[in-house]
Amino acid sequence: MIRAGRVNGTWYLGRGPGRGLWWCDAECSKGLRVGHLARALKSSANERDLEALRALETGRGLL
Repeated sequence: MIRAGRVNGTWYLGRGPGRGLWWCDAECSKGLRVGHLARALKSSANERDLEALRALETGRGLL
């Protein structure tokens, strides 16, 4: 399982402060949508958040 969270607009992978979202692997992340982010974080989310999360995941070699 992979966890991501957002603090002050900055995304991170792994355990950290506040709410976050979990997904099983890189294949599951392809199905993530803005609504999933907003619901998991109980906060607003947009396409840029989704792009930032995927870029972070790609940078870590997870995709």
